[in-house]
Amino acid sequence: MVELTKKNKKQLRELMIKVYAKELDELLVALSKKFDAWKNHQIDCWELEELIHKFHNGHAKKLFNYYNSKVDPILIISRVLAKNLIKKEEIPDEVLPYVEGCIHLFEEDDND
Repeated sequence: MVELTKKNKKQLRELMIKVYAKELDELLVALSKKFDAWKNHQIDCWELEELIHKFHNGHAKKLFNYYNSKVDPILIISRVLAKNLIKKEEIPDEVLPYVEGCIHLFEEDDND
């Protein structure tokens, strides 16, 4: 684990909050389509309620737990960079080498 300065920790926390919001927004867009289906009478209120429950206890909970875990921020930022959720330029210069050193852990193998 890399020893980060207070400034770097703050920068990474701010970046993690930004990416957490971005990932949550993507999940909420998908859920909003279920509300549209309900408004258009394609699903009933019970099905929508079940979908909301699954959303809350499923993907949203996993995302919350991940971003609020004790996972090293370098690993979190490496993951989101590998998923193209942020740009390399958004990462503080002082920690970029560490992030780049871990990104291979999250990149998909092209040989599959």
